[in-house]
Amino acid sequence: MDSLASLSCHHATDRTIPGLGSRGVASRSRLTCAVAVIVLTASACGSREQGQAHLTVGTSQRGAGIQALRRELLAAASELGPVTVDIRPFSNEGLRDALLRSQPRAGQGALDLAIVPDSWIAELVQRDLPVELPTGMLEPLQQQLVGQALLAVTIEGRAFAFPLSAEVPALVYDPTSFPSPPHTIDELLDAAMPPGVLSFACNLQRPEYVAPFIASLHGAMSDPEGLPRWTDEALGDTIQRLSGAWRAPGSWRAFHGDDIESLQLQMFAERRLASFVSGPWLLPALEITGRSFHIIPIPGFSGAPNLARAPVSYQCAVANRQSQWPDLALALGARLLRSDVNVRINRASGRLPVLLATYNAQRDDSSSQSFGFLRALAEGQPTGRSSSTDVLKRFGQLLATLANRTEPPMPKELHLLFPPGVTP
Repeated sequence: MDSLASLSCHHATDRTIPGLGSRGVASRSRLTCAVAVIVLTASACGSREQGQAHLTVGTSQRGAGIQALRRELLAAASELGPVTVDIRPFSNEGLRDALLRSQPRAGQGALDLAIVPDSWIAELVQRDLPVELPTGMLEPLQQQLVGQALLAVTIEGRAFAFPLSAEVPALVYDPTSFPSPPHTIDELLDAAMPPGVLSFACNLQRPEYVAPFIASLHGAMSDPEGLPRWTDEALGDTIQRLSGAWRAPGSWRAFHGDDIESLQLQMFAERRLASFVSGPWLLPALEITGRSFHIIPIPGFSGAPNLARAPVSYQCAVANRQSQWPDLALALGARLLRSDVNVRINRASGRLPVLLATYNAQRDDSSSQSFGFLRALAEGQPTGRSSSTDVLKRFGQLLATLANRTEPPMPKELHLLFPPGVTP
């Protein structure tokens, strides 16, 4: 396990992931059969009713991500019989509006399938929009998906979407500066560095990057009833503990500003930065630098009572109940969970695959570089419920105020920026 905690882009050893195991081999045939039944039923139904079905898929993805999604959807549709597919790009808010307003049953503007964040699922269910996944699909999906992916789309025991991809932040660090994986963030903050080299940086404009440190001090974002537990004071405690990272002259620039991750990557490539927080989308750029790097789950503070659990979010495929072809929309969404398809989509979009088979196949691949993120995914806390979303939104507003400063706040100022006792 220690060898996995220090996964390098050049070296890998034991790849057993806690809590994930090696499930899913026997269940693949069951999911294939379940999808086949839906496909045959839907295709027959479509042929009787109209001769050819046309599905419209909405997504807010851009660039290489939407191009890969388009290719896979068109390939999947070609297997479903007389089916055509149209992919409609939206802004994030535009997609939300398109789903939540009353949609026509057919024609321009109707969405049959949508790729949405898991934080939307509860509201979509309240509007009675998603098609519930058939019971025959749930058991194999439980065996095939990593961690809590299926729970992220489950409301009161009923699953309403296919989790397609995951995002979670992790720590990228230089193994020449830290030969052993850091067990606490304090090991990074207190490390003696050569002149002009920062030991650690974190984009304070992204609350999900700060959240693991808050979790180490204050536990989960929400209580078992779903009510928020973190307060503004909890954020203030965390920023106070992190503030030593930007005491060196000029270091504040590495914690806020435009295109901050590009700056951190450049500093890391030039050996002016020894560690920083990032997401899986940065892996290709890290490889291009030629520097060795290790990726591990973000460590918490020394002496903290809790695990530094990072926020995990998912992108999911939702079949629209108002579609003229809901069964075909389900069948199309299910095909995006084929192992090869899921890998290609997520490689293009810079997200993490959600199928255990993908990671099991990579365990013996010394060039695999996603296991640090996978461990962070396995240890993370889901953020799909409204309380967690509200907490991160509130903290994002507070951190924006902090990050807009041209000079870092003095320690005595922090209690004014983050007053005690305020719940988001």
